Parts: sequence; structure tokens; C-alpha cells
Amino acid sequence: MKPLRILHVGSVVLGMPYLGLSLEKCKERHRRFPEVFDGLFDYIKRESIDLVLFSGNLCSRYLTSEDARHLIALLGGVPSCTFVISPGDQDPYDVDSLYVSGRLPKNVRIFENEALEYVDLPALGARVYGWAIHGQRSTLSPLAGAAVEDSETLNLLSGCCSIGSRSLFVHVTPEEIAAFGADYAAFSHGPSTPVRRAGKTLYCHAGFLEGHSFEEGGEGGVVRIDVDEDRTLSTRFVPLYRHRYETVTLDITGAKDMSEVLAALRPHVEERGFGEETSLRVILEGRLEPTVMLSPSPEEALSFSLYSLDFIDRTRPTLNAEYLERDMTVRGELYRTLLPRINSQNLEESVAVSQAFRAGLAALESRDITGI
Repeated sequence: MKPLRILHVGSVVLGMPYLGLSLEKCKERHRRFPEVFDGLFDYIKRESIDLVLFSGNLCSRYLTSEDARHLIALLGGVPSCTFVISPGDQDPYDVDSLYVSGRLPKNVRIFENEALEYVDLPALGARVYGWAIHGQRSTLSPLAGAAVEDSETLNLLSGCCSIGSRSLFVHVTPEEIAAFGADYAAFSHGPSTPVRRAGKTLYCHAGFLEGHSFEEGGEGGVVRIDVDEDRTLSTRFVPLYRHRYETVTLDITGAKDMSEVLAALRPHVEERGFGEETSLRVILEGRLEPTVMLSPSPEEALSFSLYSLDFIDRTRPTLNAEYLERDMTVRGELYRTLLPRINSQNLEESVAVSQAFRAGLAALESRDITGI
């Protein structure tokens, strides 16, 4: 067979809003996302990609007519490339879908059924198996009892699913992947995973083109698969993001103020190469003295050259607090009363009660509580 260049593209969710940032920055990222999507197609053209597998959630439920026109133009702008789309839980195949509109160009193939089906691509010497999501509650296992029909061709698999234990969503298992016998399996749904092997099959979740919230942390991009004349596959991740979400957990036990917190944070920022493309969330943990109140400000992001910086305070005001256990004033009574809930295993309760205690103690001591 002739060598092939294939891209496995995970969640794009075209039209999806950004979350977790200020309203202004969310709007800016949403406005600039077409640059990321255009960058994907620039790569496809530049690298002469033969086949693109959109393995689920190419679009989102927020897709506008403008987004749809832009997508159609980009797909039609690379007629030498074949695009195979597997509808996912964010863009299910239904009567309202762009996928049934008849507007997509001829170089686009779409899976329509929840059951396993395939499209033949004779010009590429390949067959692509896959399925479509029709609803978010399907418990279908499309690969159960299935196997490729022709092991002499290049067999690819593409679909939106979870991998592993049975769930309320479409799912497959590594055992089913191995038994099916494809050369490569392209999946979407959830975070990216390393390329793994099940039997002869290489498979992975490609993750997302660019994260839209802190739940989609890390670098976004695609998986490239190069197939040589002997049908040997090699894979590599290609980063294509313009913005990324990152989270760092920092133990700041004993810190006295924000300057000490920032000093502890700086090595993490520098070592991991976070810069102006990064929205960083810092989860603060550990024990602080009861009177320490941390008041982060937006200007701190500028000192690190980050796109944005925010803190989640999960510290507990119990360091060197023995004097409050012996204090017979209202301060001590407040501390003794709230301490069991401050030390609660319920994180939400512990955080809320810790903040309430700090505010109460500051008020009793006539300290400013506006920064809490």
C-alpha cells in the first residue's frame, strides 16, 4: 500500500463557550478559537494529510450558522483530504444536526448509525469502522462480538466512547478492541490518553484540540498516524493549541502572606514553562496560622506573564492555634466550636467553615475582612 498520513482529532466542540475565566477573557478566547481551528486545517494542507478522523464532538450544541458555514468552507477547502466524522454526545446524529443537512462537501463521510458500520476508502486502501451517538444515555458496546471483515486492508476504527468498565455511556473494553483487530482505533470522550496497544491495535483518546475549561487541562492537539508501505504505524502528538488551562496544587503550610505564596509558586511556573498562553489555577493546601488571610489580586498574573491566575484556598487555620484552644474568650469559643468542622473530611464544608472562622476572628479582633 502507499504511505498514508492520518490525523486523529478528538473533541473540537466548535462553538463551545470557555469557562473558568473572567467574562471578558472567556469572550476573548471564544472569539479567537477560530484561529485554533484554522490552524488545524493549515496543518492538514501543509503536511498533505490524506485522512482525518473526527472521532467525536467535532461540533457543540452551541454551534451557530456562522460556525457551520466556516466549518463547511474549511472541509471543502481541502478536497484532496478525506474527512470521516463520528458524531458524539455533544453533536449527536439527529434531525437537527448539521450532519443530516446535506450541506457538507463530498470529501466528508459521516457515520449515521449507533450500531457499528464502515466506509470504504479504496483510493487510500483503507476501511474505517465507526458509529454515531444518537443520545447521551446509550449503553451500547459497539464492538461486542465484532471483528474486522478483511484483515488484508488497513482497518481503522473511530468513535465517541469511554474505555474500560461498563458505564451509562457508550463503552468499549481493551479486550473488545483487541478482538476487533483494527490497526488503529481513534476515540474521543474525556481527557487524552497515551497511545496504547490491545492485541495488534494501537488506540487512544485524542483529548481535545484546545481546552475550554479547567476540566480540560494541559496541551491541546491531535494525534498523527503515519502508515508506511508495510502497513507499519507510527504515532505522535502534535500540539495545536493557542491557550491552555493548567492546575497546580501547592502546600503553603506556614506562609504568612501572598508574597510567600507567590515565591513558592514561581519555581512551578518556570519549570513547567507556563507563559502568556496559560490560564493557571493554584489550589492552596496546608495549615496556616489563624490570623493569616490571603488576598490574591488580578495583578499577580502579570508578574508571572500568565494569561490568567486564580487561587482556590483550601488551607486550614490550625497552625500554632493551641492558644485558641485555651482561650476562654469568645475567640476561643468560636475556634473550639468550629474546629471539628474545619477538620471535616468533607472538603466543601472544611473550606467554607475555615473561611467563616477567619472572618469571625478578624471581626472580633477589629481587623479588615474585605479581602476574605
